[in-house]
Amino acid sequence: AEKRFSSKPVVSDPDSLYLRRRIENRMAHEDFKLVRLRNGAHAVYAAAYDEKMHPGLGPVAEAETLYVRQLQIRERLTRHEGEFVVWDVGLGAAANALTLLRLTRDLPCLLRVVSFDDTAGPLEFALCHAEALGYFHGYEAATRALLERRVVSFTDGARSVDWRFQLGDFPTWCARAVERRSPSRRDTDPKREHAGSEFGAQIG
Repeated sequence: AEKRFSSKPVVSDPDSLYLRRRIENRMAHEDFKLVRLRNGAHAVYAAAYDEKMHPGLGPVAEAETLYVRQLQIRERLTRHEGEFVVWDVGLGAAANALTLLRLTRDLPCLLRVVSFDDTAGPLEFALCHAEALGYFHGYEAATRALLERRVVSFTDGARSVDWRFQLGDFPTWCARAVERRSPSRRDTDPKREHAGSEFGAQIG
């Protein structure tokens, strides 16, 4: 099915931003709905793709099994020194990112999560159904701030978290990042030359 959302730049004008939020919220409620899986868990259904997000075990169990545990995130955080950065490719309704935060909040390692998606629609919708989905508890305020400002920093358990949302197409973002780091455009600042080398894991 054809995607109804496209990449758009962040609008800085307050009135334009408010109007865009109203449009996104309306589209989110039209394009997504809450469904109950066979095991009783709730998931988000995306009409534009005719697809359920986390259709098997449900969002919480699937995120725990396929992302946090399969990628051994806790073990890697325990061994890591300095800031640990996760590329969350395909933010969607944020089940993976929020489950990652919840299951590692007792570890003192600094954490930066960079989420990518070409729409905020699924997350806007999911936040409206946070109680039924079951994975937002304690992170509602941080998620709202992320949607409004695209970046939020907060203390979470034993560590500090920096969570950023890159609204746009991930391959396009990567191509532009490579272009910015090309020898013809790179400056002589060694900190800039090594930016991005700290990334520890990719989920999504």
